[in-house]
Formats: sequence, structure tokens, C-alpha cells
Amino acid sequence: MNNFNNMWDFPVTDGVSFLNANRVHPLMQKRVDTLISALKKDDNIRKLVLFGSSLEFRCNSYSDIDLYIEKYDKD
Repeated sequence: MNNFNNMWDFPVTDGVSFLNANRVHPLMQKRVDTLISALKKDDNIRKLVLFGSSLEFRCNSYSDIDLYIEKYDKD
């Protein structure tokens, strides 16, 4: 269940404008913004879910970006 009240509220980096960017660690905000911009061009993507250390204080410059990508069923 999503409970945004229990999530971190990070400062948003200049130039980043995706929804709920304040929930993503500042080290990852520009990277996530770039990914979202690229993935928005794919009309077959139904849902993107970011999870993992990118949403936590334990995030560091070596952290990866964990994404769940759900696509439309072409049938």
C-alpha cells in the first residue's frame, strides 16, 4: 500500500520535474528524470515503478536504479 506520509521528502534538484521527484534521493533524480523522459516515448509502457535504494537515505553514487516496467498486452 502506498503511504507517502512515511516516505522521505528530499529536496528536488534544479531541472528535475517528474511526479514525486521529492521521493527520490537527490543523487538519482537527474538519472531517473532521464530514464522517465526516454521511456515516455514508448507507447507500449503502461506503468513504471521505481523501488530500492534510490528512494532511501542509504542511496550513494554507486547505487543502481531499480525499475519495474509494465507493458500493455498487445493481444
